[in-house]
Amino acid sequence: GNTTLILAKDAEIDMTSAEWEPIYVNGYNGADIVTVVGNGATLKGLTAPLFKGGFAGGSGIVIKDLTITESNIVSDNTQGSGAFIECVDSMETIVLDNCHFTNSTLSGSRTGGLIGWTSGYSNANDGPVKTYVTIENCSVVGVEINATGSAGGINGHAGASDWTYTTIENCTVKDCTINSTDTGDWRTGVVVGTAN
Repeated sequence: GNTTLILAKDAEIDMTSAEWEPIYVNGYNGADIVTVVGNGATLKGLTAPLFKGGFAGGSGIVIKDLTITESNIVSDNTQGSGAFIECVDSMETIVLDNCHFTNSTLSGSRTGGLIGWTSGYSNANDGPVKTYVTIENCSVVGVEINATGSAGGINGHAGASDWTYTTIENCTVKDCTINSTDTGDWRTGVVVGTAN
């Protein structure tokens, strides 16, 4: 079912000594929309993304009013890497509103400052699953992004299926370094690395 996590207003949460395991939202086995109400809270010292991401229609991730700062995030997810969400696969609802990633480093595969990889699902036998990604009022400032594939300030690889709909509004990418070591067809961009 749906799950909501509400953080204390303007809380400063130091994750430096925590062994953080990114949250996985398994819609295939009954998880619906997971909502994080940040209430202006700040997480610092993260060494892994906040969410691993998720899978299957009906599921989703909504994060509002949250900042991740002073973190060195390394992801070993080969599909996607992002500070807030690594990988979105056939999830119906993805919303980041007033989320900020600042003064940090992020390393991974298809890597975006906020979200790594997003995809809907277009298989004719058991699809489609339309994935709606909305990113608004967010920022990535003073971040070094290192990727082995697509690299973007906001989203690394947006839309690996034709059933993916992405809206990015009123967002800022500033004072960032965005690198990709891939020499093939991958892309690097200020906002999105690859828009499929």
